[in-house]
Amino acid sequence: MYKKEFMATLKQTMVILSFMLLIPVIHWVNEIRLPGGTSSLGTYMMNGGSLCFALLIAGLAYMMFSSEDNDDALEYIKTLPNSKWELLKIKILPRLAVLLVPAMAATLFFALQPSITVFELYFLAIAPVLLSILIALLLGFLLGLSDRKNPILIGSMTLLTSYPIFFGSILAHRISRYINDQTHVGIPAYEYAPVYLYALVYFAVITVPVLITLYLLLPVYKSWDCTAGKVRSQALLKRLAVPSILIVLLWAALLKG
Repeated sequence: MYKKEFMATLKQTMVILSFMLLIPVIHWVNEIRLPGGTSSLGTYMMNGGSLCFALLIAGLAYMMFSSEDNDDALEYIKTLPNSKWELLKIKILPRLAVLLVPAMAATLFFALQPSITVFELYFLAIAPVLLSILIALLLGFLLGLSDRKNPILIGSMTLLTSYPIFFGSILAHRISRYINDQTHVGIPAYEYAPVYLYALVYFAVITVPVLITLYLLLPVYKSWDCTAGKVRSQALLKRLAVPSILIVLLWAALLKG
């Protein structure tokens, strides 16, 4: 089954990454429409690559059970000899392996930039992306076992997946900067304070809320083989309501501030 899932993952990856072929076309069209007012092709490719990578994470997570949905075989999975945790590994590991390739390539690219500090590279790039990949795959797995067509459920899971990269990272950086400024007046943030300070703040602000939310969703997964899809969807919505509302409020506060 690993081979089947890996081949399906590669096929889905190629379809999503094919959108990269449109970026040079968009750049060429903008150069014609706005002569002298467009960015370089390299900038277009870098921004487009970031967008495609985000789409790749979301797409692979969302399409995790697409073949079972198309064949109406979701209930058939329950009759297989694989345990719940074996099924989780079969679905998660091939997609995780594929996503780590562009993630590590992007990390190497940013690491070679002379202006990037260790703090920025790890706490503002590597850690949030890896955490978001894991969250997206886990939530995509739960979504595939419940209702992949529920827009509210998809929206809640999207908020939780984007939290480490956007809202949580911004908040953790502001808290770290405030602590540093109170301790070392006049010294720029993350240039003097020890790295462990930011590690603690990052863990408290980003990792802890995510771990708590995933822990709240764990009972839904444990009961997937003895409950109906609609029941699991309702349970997921109830358990994701509070985290989703808190992220929306945090988003509004950060935008306002």
